Amino acid sequence: MSEIENRNENYVKISKEIYLTDTRLPEGSVDVSFIRIESPELFEVYTDENTQEYHITIGITKDMSLESLMTKITELKYLIIGEEIAELHVDHDSCIELTGFPRKSIEKLWKDNFCHSNIRIYLHEKRRMIPREEEIRKILEENHDSLIGGHGGVKKTYYRIIANYFWKTVRKDVETYVKNYVICQRNKVNRHPTKMPMIITDFPNKFNDKIAIDICGPFPITKNRNKYILTIQDCLTKYFMGIPIEDFTAITVIRELLEKYISYFGIPRNILTDRGTNFTSDLMKTFEKMMGIKPITTTSFHPQSNGSLERTHQVLKDYLRHFANDNADDWDEKIHLANLYFNTSKHESTGYTPYELVFGNKANDLSSMKKNLNVSYFEYLEELQSRITRNLNETKETLLKSKQETKERYDRMVNPQEFQPNDLVWLCKESNSNDRTNTLNIPFEGPFRVIEKVSDVNYKIQKNRKEIVVHANRLKYANINLFQISLD
Repeated sequence: MSEIENRNENYVKISKEIYLTDTRLPEGSVDVSFIRIESPELFEVYTDENTQEYHITIGITKDMSLESLMTKITELKYLIIGEEIAELHVDHDSCIELTGFPRKSIEKLWKDNFCHSNIRIYLHEKRRMIPREEEIRKILEENHDSLIGGHGGVKKTYYRIIANYFWKTVRKDVETYVKNYVICQRNKVNRHPTKMPMIITDFPNKFNDKIAIDICGPFPITKNRNKYILTIQDCLTKYFMGIPIEDFTAITVIRELLEKYISYFGIPRNILTDRGTNFTSDLMKTFEKMMGIKPITTTSFHPQSNGSLERTHQVLKDYLRHFANDNADDWDEKIHLANLYFNTSKHESTGYTPYELVFGNKANDLSSMKKNLNVSYFEYLEELQSRITRNLNETKETLLKSKQETKERYDRMVNPQEFQPNDLVWLCKESNSNDRTNTLNIPFEGPFRVIEKVSDVNYKIQKNRKEIVVHANRLKYANINLFQISLD
């Protein structure tokens, strides 16, 4: 049994290459339709740029001869031969009705032209209707908006329609209708989302110039009533500190930052945080102003801006998962050891351990403590300063190279978009991947108006009564134009 016989049983074999079928048109084929025209004779070709499919319209005049139809079919043959076309689907019944020629005569024309071709030809018995202009809107609604239409995309809606109808601008009208349908724009996941090129972030010149802080958790409540971890990481050396806390209010963050970090390492010049209310509150702003700290906030729901600390969170969680007890309620007693583990492990981005970049020496372990080095205080201090300077300079070069390599990999899949002031855009909602109750939530909200471009990748938009800054990756154009169709 042939491949065609296996695929569909509703066929009638006419000859070796010619088949008669009433199945729907598949993708990746040439579609041939016939319409009534007055004069001159029509032969139009439309190529779908996405699928490389041909859609050919042949005009039939009232007094067309069989020889003229033969000329059109021959012209079609020379057009598609060499294009690696496997299937040709012909609206056979429309051709018979419009020309008035006998069925066998038209079938013979196809046989004579394609008898030496490898192209499979399907002569469809089910005639497609040519609707009046006022009927087109209803056809689009029935084949897209209904429960059967299922709010399908352009291709699905198009193939559903041309199985039963045809008009000259059917493809264009389907594209316009589907792309401007507001409900689809809000409800459907964006399969070709905006993806801007990666921006290489700057890095400070020395330790404690710029630190990143965040909240990790929640975790199981411990005996000490701790539920979260305040995480702090130096942006150059990657030196990390995790501090167990009961809550993540602004006053708790400030207290722990003062007692556990600033009292040991001094006041950082810059602090990078997300836009959580605990980090952007008036109390936190007052504290930063008093300390002379410059706050830097990431774009809303774009954790990549603080990606290094986000990755450190995964390392921290893996460590605690291994060493916490079965009830996982003693993880806060292991935090200091997790900090030691991270800071004495070689960091892939810098090539050094964070401890070594901060203190100039590798942390003592059992083997290093057996060594007895007899050096003077002055010699030790001079060597220490030299080593720290050399290591930090090498770290900057290594970090820059690592960021450039990451950017190169990331930018291979970019899909950048440029938005202009007053453009209407949809804003992707931030979903919680661990929340299985939000599967059917609408993924986009809006549309909202673009106010201005803030940076290469960030835009300020008007969301209800607030102005917010969002990353371009969360935006897509909103097509709100009224549907218009043309039969020109």
